[in-house]
Amino acid sequence: MQSITFDINEKSKTVTPKLPEPTIINTIIDSSSLDFFEANPSMEIDEVISLCKKDALRETKANGNITRVAKENLRNTIQALSEGILQSKGYTLTWDNEAEQ
Repeated sequence: MQSITFDINEKSKTVTPKLPEPTIINTIIDSSSLDFFEANPSMEIDEVISLCKKDALRETKANGNITRVAKENLRNTIQALSEGILQSKGYTLTWDNEAEQ
């Protein structure tokens, strides 16, 4: 949220958010929800969790849908938090291009 900027056009009374590109910064594995068959029974649970994290991160980076959904959620949040305030001051929220809509 801290990376969001806003272009304000006083003449047209519009506010245009500039959203950052989503990035994956952390992968969290709930070890209590793991259910697996060990190919190597001598592996420690910490090693299994580490491998699961690497696999999850690789898969989420390969799948563009997660970042698209994250951007849509961010846009919806900005819209929900700001539209009422902007409208009360006579401003409208606009978006630069279709990719942000």
